[in-house]
Amino acid sequence: MNNLIFYSVFFFFSFCLALSDIKYMHIPLRVNYTGIIVFVLCVLLTEPNSIVQISAGAFVLLFIFCIVRMVVKGKLGMGDLHYSIFCGLFCGPVVCFFAIFLSSVLSMCFILFILLLKRQKSDGVNIKIPFVPFMFAGSFIAKSISLIPAAEHLLISFTEGFRTY
Repeated sequence: MNNLIFYSVFFFFSFCLALSDIKYMHIPLRVNYTGIIVFVLCVLLTEPNSIVQISAGAFVLLFIFCIVRMVVKGKLGMGDLHYSIFCGLFCGPVVCFFAIFLSSVLSMCFILFILLLKRQKSDGVNIKIPFVPFMFAGSFIAKSISLIPAAEHLLISFTEGFRTY
């Protein structure tokens, strides 16, 4: 039952943010942070012991997106950075790596589709796409896969590739 609440809150706010990003290439931060507050309140009311774990997911994803933003020199929008907090809360610290991977793959497939549709060569530098819809889809799919009992072991194996020894 708790998962249904978490999914519903994440889906409702993320769907609104994704539509805004598609239409305006901008997300309303009030909606994003309202979603974060509602999500955290739902967690505190239903599973207060998991607040540390989901907070870790938010910090991990925010940290990764800050690094990506510095590396790509502003090509990743600030709205994407703010929205990464919400995705991290939803996914948690383990699933967030898989969510980033899925988001990236989905966005690359979309860019390739657009390039094939236009039938022109491009280095991809001048193509601007709204990334929130891909983050939303990647997070939602990754979290859904993580609920499958056999998938938990696969996700942990997937994230072990990110560890440095």
